[in-house]
Amino acid sequence: MYYLQLDLGLSFLVYLKCSAKTIGIIGFLIIFLHNLSPNLSLAEASLFKRLLMPFFAPNAFSLGRGITFVVGYPPIPWLGIMLAGFWVGTIFEKTVESRKKLFLKIGISSLLLFVLLRFINIYGDSFQWAIQKNYLFTFMSFINVTKYPPSLLFCLLTLGIMFLILSLIEGMKNKFTDIATVYGKVPLFYFVIHWFNIHPILFAIVFLQGFKSSDLLFGFNFGRPKGTSGVEL
Repeated sequence: MYYLQLDLGLSFLVYLKCSAKTIGIIGFLIIFLHNLSPNLSLAEASLFKRLLMPFFAPNAFSLGRGITFVVGYPPIPWLGIMLAGFWVGTIFEKTVESRKKLFLKIGISSLLLFVLLRFINIYGDSFQWAIQKNYLFTFMSFINVTKYPPSLLFCLLTLGIMFLILSLIEGMKNKFTDIATVYGKVPLFYFVIHWFNIHPILFAIVFLQGFKSSDLLFGFNFGRPKGTSGVEL
């Protein structure tokens, strides 16, 4: 359902015959501006807060009788990344050398902007960084950015690194790239498959630890029983 919402958003813009450039601009505007939404001073009972904010940030609604509807993956921030990615697809129509240069410029620019905005510590992520007990923990605080929903700084950091990697491996051809290409072309397939691998392992571990089927709790627990179970990371 979540992926369907994103696909519908992109499909609607394509249906309106928006160019790849226009779609990309809309995507970049969402990426750079959606972090403003929590800062809007609106009453909690206002229409924006009640109906539109769940599209921008995680939220929960009580449906009565102990039922709560949770919006864990607000679609608008992720839609921005999808729309920007639609425009990025046009770069692959260029020659390999042109792509490598452009990917390098985009990657370096993204990371430099990330460092600047993160250092200022005013905009781009809901969690600010702070000086910690040593340099390592300070660095970890500096790069501790929000993925759900993906903040501007999260996008600049992760996508910036991605573009740098693309600039390095464009045109490369070997056994590793052949394997990576297979996984890269069907990421959702392998994402789904991992659920069918990890859940039987989970049940095997908890049963070996003495739990019974009646102890299993489903929902957000995904079958994990109450109390201490499983093994440490």
